[in-house]
Amino acid sequence: MINLKDTQRANVSVGFDGLVRKRYSGPSCAQRFANEVRVLTHLNELGCPFTPKLVDVDKDSLEVVMTHCGCEAPMVSEEKANALFEELKNGFGVEHGDPFSRNITYNTRTGDFNIIDFEYAMILDTGVGFTIEKENLHRKLFAGEN
Repeated sequence: MINLKDTQRANVSVGFDGLVRKRYSGPSCAQRFANEVRVLTHLNELGCPFTPKLVDVDKDSLEVVMTHCGCEAPMVSEEKANALFEELKNGFGVEHGDPFSRNITYNTRTGDFNIIDFEYAMILDTGVGFTIEKENLHRKLFAGEN
């Protein structure tokens, strides 16, 4: 297994099977997990071609298994990044919530850019989502709790 990210908020790794495993931790981990599952399920049902596909969800361990969408694309142009996030919003009804190049990957096998990390996304037609603003409010309300 190759570790891609290990922070206070999540551990992300790629297995030898080529699948990505993301385990949530830290502040608001259950809410971020539930939101990413909800949004990816929505996008998968709509057939969005530039987002990960959910393979497995483990609510007890707060872990998702999903398809691998390539490597980070830090040199993606601002124009290309904005176009991807606009297509997500206008074509699939999802506002990302953290629309930065760190959430775009490039798949060298297919030549496609993809969007990842939907912890703070919102499904626009329902208004359901866990936003950064909600997380900040949650932190203030529950500050000091373990």
